[in-house]
Amino acid sequence: MREAANRGDIVIIVDVLSFSSTVVTGLNYGAIIYPYPPHLNGKAYAQSLGAQYILGRAEAARLGAPTLSPVTFNHSHDRQKYVLSSLNGAFCTWIASHIPALFIGSY
Repeated sequence: MREAANRGDIVIIVDVLSFSSTVVTGLNYGAIIYPYPPHLNGKAYAQSLGAQYILGRAEAARLGAPTLSPVTFNHSHDRQKYVLSSLNGAFCTWIASHIPALFIGSY
C-alpha cells in the first residue's frame, strides 16, 4: 500500500458484507466513521477520538446502539463519531489509509 500511496493510486474497496453498507449508510445520515482493525485496541482509539466504539450486535441491540448493520443508523446519528471494527472491511480500509483517494462501495 505504501508504494501505491507514493504513486498517488486510487484504491476502491467493495465489501459485500455489512461493513461497507454500514459505512455508506452511516455517512449518508451524517455520522463520522473511523474504520479500525479489530486486532488493535478499538475501545481506546474511540475514547481518544471522543467516539463511540461499535459493539457486537447482541450487546448493541440490548443498549439500542448502532452496530455493523446498516439498518441501525439513522438521522439521530448525525455528526456523531463512531469507530467501526471488522475483520475485512475495516482492516482493508485502515491499511489503505495512506492512499490519496480511497473509495468504499457497498452492494
